Amino acid sequence: MQTRKMTRADIDGAAKLEATVLDGWSASGIFGALEADASRCFVAENGGEIIGFCAFSVVANEANLDALSVSEAVRRQGVARDLLSFALRDIYKDGVRNVFLEVRRQNAPAIALYTSLGFEAAGLRKNFYEKPSDDAIVMSKKLLLHG
Repeated sequence: MQTRKMTRADIDGAAKLEATVLDGWSASGIFGALEADASRCFVAENGGEIIGFCAFSVVANEANLDALSVSEAVRRQGVARDLLSFALRDIYKDGVRNVFLEVRRQNAPAIALYTSLGFEAAGLRKNFYEKPSDDAIVMSKKLLLHG
């Protein structure tokens, strides 16, 4: 498996992956993020197939994790951890020092992953998600030189 910055050639693979997740992004949404100056997009690839995708929006020294998806076939195998670790190191090089994200309150595996990567709960957004309705836990992490 390889983790790297996303290129235009990855859009279709990332869109195919995003189509399988709740609230997934369309190909045009992914293209827009990839082309935006304030976005950073990353993929995990295995054998030419995109198995993970994440996107951050960046403003000054802060970033927000806007999307994260991993192929169902490889979930709980470290793909999300490796992809996020790579992405966090990369955006640190761009001057990002604080990262935020929202996660469904009922998504215990994702909360456990983010916590293991050093994110902490910073707030709650009631009824943030639809279909199904759920609250969002806001999590944050201060990036340090060692990651």
